[in-house]
Amino acid sequence: MRRAGGFNDLIVESVPLCIHAVRALIDTHDRLFGEGAGESYFMGPYLDALPAAVQERINRRK
Repeated sequence: MRRAGGFNDLIVESVPLCIHAVRALIDTHDRLFGEGAGESYFMGPYLDALPAAVQERINRRK
């Protein structure tokens, strides 16, 4: 079993595998909220909430 930090490390390691989806998220956010907003959103609120969202999905599968 991994510790919480290990879980976050897995998320960080997975980003290159889904870089096209990440780029689309950032680009769409930029179009909706202005240039630079997408990267700020991804690096801030999105990544802050992602571990809990992933954990919730995992728990639902149990």
